[in-house]
Order: sequence, then C-alpha cells, then structure tokens
Amino acid sequence: MDPVERLPNDISIAIFRHLSIHELAECMLVSRRWYYALDGWAVLWKNIDMGFHHVGVQKTNADGSEREETTVKMQLLQDQHLKVLARRAGPALARIALFFAPLLSDDGLQTLAVFGCTNIRHLEVRASNRISNAVLGALIPKIGAHLEVVALSTTDIADYAVQSLWLSSPRLRQLDLSHCRYITCDAFPVVGAAGIRFCHEAAADQQRRTLPGLQSLTLRCCPQIDDRSVRRITAAFGGTLQHIDVSLTRTTVLGLGALAMGQRAKTELRDVGMRDIDFGMAAGARREAGLEGRSLLMFATGVPQLARLALCGENDTVTDEFVAALARQCAGLQVLDIHDSLRVGDDGLRALAQQCSGLRDLNVSGCMECTTSGVIELVRGCVDLEELDLSGLRIEDAALSAIGDHLRRLSRLSLDLCWRITQAGIRAVVEGSNGLGCVFTLTELSFVQCSRVDESVVDWCRQRLKPEAIIRCRFGDV
Repeated sequence: MDPVERLPNDISIAIFRHLSIHELAECMLVSRRWYYALDGWAVLWKNIDMGFHHVGVQKTNADGSEREETTVKMQLLQDQHLKVLARRAGPALARIALFFAPLLSDDGLQTLAVFGCTNIRHLEVRASNRISNAVLGALIPKIGAHLEVVALSTTDIADYAVQSLWLSSPRLRQLDLSHCRYITCDAFPVVGAAGIRFCHEAAADQQRRTLPGLQSLTLRCCPQIDDRSVRRITAAFGGTLQHIDVSLTRTTVLGLGALAMGQRAKTELRDVGMRDIDFGMAAGARREAGLEGRSLLMFATGVPQLARLALCGENDTVTDEFVAALARQCAGLQVLDIHDSLRVGDDGLRALAQQCSGLRDLNVSGCMECTTSGVIELVRGCVDLEELDLSGLRIEDAALSAIGDHLRRLSRLSLDLCWRITQAGIRAVVEGSNGLGCVFTLTELSFVQCSRVDESVVDWCRQRLKPEAIIRCRFGDV
C-alpha cells in the first residue's frame, strides 16, 4: 500500500515531518507521485538545515558480522539548491541554517524575497564571502519583520547591513557576527537624549526609533570592535542584553567599566566573554592612575546577576581583590574562566569558596599564586564543581585528595604541568578516602607532562573509570 496515495494528507504530512531535509530529498526519488506530493507540502520544508548531516554507514567486522557507524557528511549549498527549497517552502519557511555556505551568492539569497519567505525567524548563513552588503541591506527589510535569531559569522557583512537589522527586525533577540572583519562601532546606534541616530546621520537627525530587545550578541574575533563599540551597545541594549562576547577584539578592560556603568540600573547581563582581550592598554600614566583596576572593580559591582564570565589571557590586572569583589556581588556565578591571571592566588579561591557555592565550572590554569591550601578551601566550599582546570599550578597530592573527597559531581579535571603531583594523588582523585571519589562521574582526566606520574597509573585509571572516559597523558620531553 502506498501511504501517500491511501492516507489522508494531514496524516502523511505528520509522518514525513519527522524526516530531515536530506531524507525528504531521498523520498522524492521513490516515485512521481511522491515527488509531486512532497514538493507541494510546503510545511515539510519550513526548516532548512544544510552544511553537515549524519549518515549511517554499514561496515563489516573481522568476524564477518555487520555494524552501523555514523559519519558526518558535508553538503555545500549552491544557489540553485536554495532556489528550489525557497520555492517549495514559500511563506512557510521559518528556519534556514547554512552552517557552511562558501558557494552561496547574491543570486541564491535574493530568492528568499522572490518566493515570499517573509516569516523567517531563524536566519543563519556562515562562511560565505560571496554575499554583498548591498543585497543584504535590501533583503533584510523584506524578510526581517519576524527575525529572532540571526547568525552571519565569517561573512563580509559591514555596518550598513547591521543597521538594517536594527531598523527592520523588531523581534531580534540573538545576533552572531563573530569573525566579521568589517564590523565597526558605527554598526551600532548612538543613543542620545533626543532619540537614536546612526553614524551617517547628523546629530539633528535623531529620531524616536524603537530598537529590538537584543538578548545575545557575539562579536568574537571582530578586529575593529573596541571600547567605543561596547559603550554604544550598552547604551542601546543594556536593558535587555544577557550575553555578550567580545573575545579577541580590540576591547580593553575599560570596556568592562562601560558595561558596568550601563548595567547599574539594568541588571540583565548574565554572560560575558572577554577572552584574550588587551590587558596592556593602560600603559604609562593610565596604569599609574589605576584605571584598569578601578574598571574591573566597577564591573564586579555593576552586574549582580552575572552567571558566566570569561576574563582571561596572560595579565597582572585580574587580582584577588577583583575576584573577591566579584564573588561578593555575584553569588550566583556558575562559570568563571580567569586562566593566566598572574595575581590571582589563594585569597581569590577562598573568596569563591565562601561566596559562590554554586560554582560549576572554574578555570584557574596558569594562576601561579594559587597553592595547595587555596585549592583545598575551594573544593570544600564549591562542592558542586563539575569542571575544574588547575593546569600549571604548584599543587601537591593533598589538593587532589580533597578533590576526591568533596567533589561528587566532577566530570572534567585538568592537571597538566602540575609537576608536584604523584601517582598517589591521581589515585586519590579517582577513589577518594572512602573508595568512591570521582570514579562514577569523571569522564575526562588530563595530566600531561606531570613528571612524577608514570604510565602505570593510566592503566589503573582505565580499569576504574567509565569505559567512555577520556584520559590524556604524555610523558617525557615535549
């Protein structure tokens, strides 16, 4: 019995909606009836995910039996593919995610407007340098009324197209522009007493415009983003912004102060990513004036709802004083990455243990002032830690014994370059003093270049940890 012929359309559609776009394409090859039926049911094509997909592959074992393995295949979307998909979906198209689209050009993208795809809520086009800003700027006003999530990372999008998003997408909540080299501070509106204007407009042109309630903004690896950009972002979206990532940009620690100033009366910000930012900006008189330290302390007291913070990279600016202030004001902190902060030591770890008992993920690798006593107090106070990176610290086996006795949820532990720990310490992490330790929860354990640990402990760990646990080790010279 042919289900497409015998079953009512609504039942057939309910069945086919469980298939991916690649499986639907294969079903269209079954027969002419299936082809025209599936081609006409626009609702089946409302979610377009292209780029990578999982495929089951049959392989033969040594004993002749067969097994199925899953492999990842890449589908490079071309203009003609998008034209066909846009025609089939039409106004029903709600999500288009092109994770890797180097072959997509203006001709393909323009078909979204040609076929009336005006109800798109999720637009994601990554790794494409053949789309012009002129086309993007003209397309967004036509399809942007319902956009909520937009990701245009690793494209050549520039300020003009971003401005179109602010004006044409009132529902926009999440924007990812990472690795976009042409984005500058002029992409963001200037908020004044008389209204809102953009860089190409005169001060007298300020208007009472409405901006979207942006909640998440990713500008990672945008080389022209700086502190001015952060100030404009905070002024325009500070009331709703919950996540911002300006890692690997020209933003400095003064940008953190700008975030805090904008957030004092607006406490929504929960996730800040500033990995490998410029900690050396305050040279000479600025460093003497202590602007860096004051900016950090201002930030620590200005974002009490903060749950995630990545403020890392080799520096002597992030200090115990900052960590203590952060812990006092942000008791709900769950993820903290301050690796390579040369002036963070045991006092900072004690502050986290006393104030941030709900901490789940902590990275203090390279914080050379942290010692065994600080780690012991940390794990006694933060018993819910699930991920902990202590690489490069001068800790001893006593710290590992405390980890095994107190951290019952630990899944990932990194001890690379901890040259003072021994095999007894590794065993203490796994078994603890009562024979349990982290044996049931640990899924990743790394002790690369620990000179006092040899290969015998690797086999010992594999016998006790879960079969899927990952053990990273390397001995001898680098």
